[in-house]
Amino acid sequence: MSTYTVKVDIDEKWVKKFNKDSTKLCFSHGMLTRTQEVTQNVFLKWTDVYSIAAGTQEFSAGTEVTAITDNKKIEFKQRVELGPEFLLGPPLPDAALKDGQFAFKNKVEASAYLYKKISKDGVDVVAPFYVSMNGPNPPGSSILTPKPITRLYFANKVETGSMIDDFQSETIDVDLTGKVHASVKYDVKGDWSLVA
Repeated sequence: MSTYTVKVDIDEKWVKKFNKDSTKLCFSHGMLTRTQEVTQNVFLKWTDVYSIAAGTQEFSAGTEVTAITDNKKIEFKQRVELGPEFLLGPPLPDAALKDGQFAFKNKVEASAYLYKKISKDGVDVVAPFYVSMNGPNPPGSSILTPKPITRLYFANKVETGSMIDDFQSETIDVDLTGKVHASVKYDVKGDWSLVA
């Protein structure tokens, strides 16, 4: 289990504008509101602690994720099964899975919802970050392989747990494969760059 931190250095020009416009700094594992304000140095933090749930929603921009089942903590190399009565069974070991994978087997039409622990306003919360591709899917199995990549962007009218498919600002993808810290900059021109 890894804990990741991304430092975001935001030019003063954009700090003032984004706070005036109620624009928020968002990242693909949830959203940081920092009491509705953007500051010059923001630290985003999340941990590889996952949970899984099931529902019947299709991916749609702006829709708040609402699972039908409770979410259950799941670890790599485990699978869960959703029965025909829409009950999610306990995570069980699955030797067929590789490191960094878990599986969702559904016996009824459903979508898998993945959640991750993020730090929001200094408090750890569990927030959704993935809904099954093209879901709800017919009965079958999905192998899910989270990657240590996060997308940063600025947007307004976004809530934690909402599904996003377009962005207000340009984005930057931060790949944390093989590391747990990164630093990015949002400069006076509104351009992103990876610092470290």
